[in-house]
Amino acid sequence: MRNSLIPVVSLLGVSLGYLLSGTVLIEGIFNLPGLGYQIFTAIPQHDGPVVVGVGTLLVLVFLLVNLLVDLLYGILDPRIRLG
Repeated sequence: MRNSLIPVVSLLGVSLGYLLSGTVLIEGIFNLPGLGYQIFTAIPQHDGPVVVGVGTLLVLVFLLVNLLVDLLYGILDPRIRLG
């Protein structure tokens, strides 16, 4: 069972990246307040620091999730360890 969870964890990690990128479009279209809406409204206003700041925050969240996925690999399958 634990070996079969590795592809599921991988898929969840990648899916979160798609969800984060989709928030910009979905929140912009439906006027939902959030980080995606901040980027969506800052781009036409040429507000570079907001775009860079929120984009950096979303990238950091994605990197932390990928780190968590990699750590879960070692927990789920003992053969996958740092040497």
